[in-house]
Amino acid sequence: MKIFAFLIFLALQAHPLMANSKKEKLILIHGFMNHRSMNSMNGIFRKNGHDVENYKYKSRDKTIKAHAKDLVARLNALSDINTPINFVAFSLGGLVLKAALNHPDCPDSAKHGKITLISSPTNGSKIARVLGKAGWIRKIFGAGSGKDLYSTPEGGFSHLGDFPKTAKVLVISGTFGFNPLFEGRNDGKVAVSESCLKTPHHHEYVNAGHSWICKDIKTINLIDKFFKETLNNCTF
Repeated sequence: MKIFAFLIFLALQAHPLMANSKKEKLILIHGFMNHRSMNSMNGIFRKNGHDVENYKYKSRDKTIKAHAKDLVARLNALSDINTPINFVAFSLGGLVLKAALNHPDCPDSAKHGKITLISSPTNGSKIARVLGKAGWIRKIFGAGSGKDLYSTPEGGFSHLGDFPKTAKVLVISGTFGFNPLFEGRNDGKVAVSESCLKTPHHHEYVNAGHSWICKDIKTINLIDKFFKETLNNCTF
């Protein structure tokens, strides 16, 4: 009887549905000079049962494309052909992810999951361009991704490619900002218009500033709902 039960167990493990039942990986990618920005979210999603990796990288040290190459290497190490990889990327992290998903070595499993972008300046960063005019700010920003931010013109970063059509994308923009550099709604550092995508996505807004939007309970609830449900893609 025990042998019979063991054989049934082995058969179930070999079944395609069982092979695809592995928990999907969730990768959190922080922003520029802010490696602690995803810590609260990391703890909450772990408690909610997600298989989370809080991906860390030294944001000032390399260009966006160089960081993307490093991320691709990590994704290949995690890749499971039957299991999509999901992402939550904050600010600069969204640009790193965008470049990674368009890298020729990026695993296919990373292109079929769900992606949340939080206040990511996919259309360029006006505040970085303005601040980058000062020499001492340039020194703080460094010669890597910081330089990419202040030297890329308005509407830039299209050279990094588009987010794959095979992925479902949620964009979350902060609206609690009073920066005179921006005409429309903003979170103090990134304007809503800078975080819009031209490719299909679902757009939500959180009344939070850039520095704490990742800790805002509405942000976390929106992402949790997004992973549990399938939102209809729409263009903003």
